[in-house]
Amino acid sequence: MNDRFFKQTITLFLFNKKEQNFDRFVINKVYFRHHVSTRMTDNGLINTSAGSITIPCEFAEIKDGGKAIYSYNANANTILDFILNGILAEKTWTLNGKSFVIEGEIEDMPYNELAQKYTLHRVTSVQDNRKGNLQHIKIEVEQWRDLALKLK
Repeated sequence: MNDRFFKQTITLFLFNKKEQNFDRFVINKVYFRHHVSTRMTDNGLINTSAGSITIPCEFAEIKDGGKAIYSYNANANTILDFILNGILAEKTWTLNGKSFVIEGEIEDMPYNELAQKYTLHRVTSVQDNRKGNLQHIKIEVEQWRDLALKLK
């Protein structure tokens, strides 16, 4: 596998249930593929956007933190997993339904400002594909403009 397709950067805003806010992670060398479509609803035409993000184990890097996969915590459900991953990496990241993604490197700012300036994508599913030749994490996303309303 080579890194010629993994040129994009994403910023993950991961919901921290304990602190009731978002933790920010910038991941470089990913592949973000998305498409925009139009569909008819009772309220007229609306634009929708969906996509997938491939985070390759071999290439993806957390800004100022080494390989992204080393700090990924797929099983953040138990305190033992959290402690073990915390020892290995300064800060771990895991994805949930309240997490969202923005394409590019985005500075930390309040949600209202983010929603006005950028297109937000909500995480809809996560696939852990760390077996085989192309080991990666695949994230499915959809455009989400009203994230603040859905978090309540």
